[in-house]
Amino acid sequence: TQLYRLLTVLINSEGIYLEPSALAGLAGGSKLFKDAAGLKYIEEHQLTEKMNNAVHISWATGGSMVPKEIIDGYYDKGRRFIIDNV
Repeated sequence: TQLYRLLTVLINSEGIYLEPSALAGLAGGSKLFKDAAGLKYIEEHQLTEKMNNAVHISWATGGSMVPKEIIDGYYDKGRRFIIDNV
């Protein structure tokens, strides 16, 4: 579900179309701030003060050869997951 939500948000905010599996790397940046292990990592490596200026880069490939109707289905699935969680 998280990958479909990320796909929908990426299309809405950036107009970038990827397949769900290509978005696996995007989840990592948010986990730094939401998971206890991520917060512990930031603290143990004295990164807390630097997080305001941090840039998280994710390499994403896949989607350019996926037919539009399939991408549209992925988008709708992600939209439904977002609506269900509001």
